[in-house]
Amino acid sequence: MTPSPLVYPMLAMALLIFAIMVGTLVTRIYHLRLGLVRLSYFRLMKSGAEEVPDVLSRTARNIANQFEVPMLFFSVSLLSIQLGLADENTVRLAWTFVFFRALHAMVHLTYNKVPHRLAMFLVAQVSVMAMWVKVALAVL
Repeated sequence: MTPSPLVYPMLAMALLIFAIMVGTLVTRIYHLRLGLVRLSYFRLMKSGAEEVPDVLSRTARNIANQFEVPMLFFSVSLLSIQLGLADENTVRLAWTFVFFRALHAMVHLTYNKVPHRLAMFLVAQVSVMAMWVKVALAVL
């Protein structure tokens, strides 16, 4: 059985999430080993009086972001496959979403300029919203 072409952007998005998870773990271990943060910080992600490196907050927030809108992407992708809506346009929208989510994560985890991040976020949002509109129009 040949998989739907929509499976490939879904796999790419999962790979991106796993890569960010590994990067987050490496960043945390690195900062622990250098003594820049205490292990107790990770209990509730609160530092008390000590200053926590910005990169730890950004990586924590970024990994949390991967379990917000991307879940809408995965669910609409599965619905599109199930409903037979995984045509060329839907696949393009899916790849657009994944590409701009990857750019968003790179900006967030590196130089973190909010206007740049916002632009990436908006393009990804519009892509996944268009996928949902397509599903809604097909079933209503």
